[in-house]
Amino acid sequence: MIRQGNDEWFSLTTLVEETISFCEEKLRTARVDIKIVLAQDNLEIYGNQAQLSQVLVNLISNARDVIESLEDRRIRIRASQFPRRFVDSCR
Repeated sequence: MIRQGNDEWFSLTTLVEETISFCEEKLRTARVDIKIVLAQDNLEIYGNQAQLSQVLVNLISNARDVIESLEDRRIRIRASQFPRRFVDSCR
């Protein structure tokens, strides 16, 4: 899905969409409705894409396993950007 690599700036929006696409067949088989709610069209973050993608796959898989016995099978993924805060001194 996404190659291993070092930390870098990347689109969280694209990562979430690609990860859901990767999980799509299992979600469809389990009859799970998944919805993405992003505060912006293109959220940029700094980190390791491969690691974050694996975290999302695991969260989606775990959520699917938990809700498979429910009648209403929905997973919602939400993301928003918070203002950056810098600490220039500590006491």
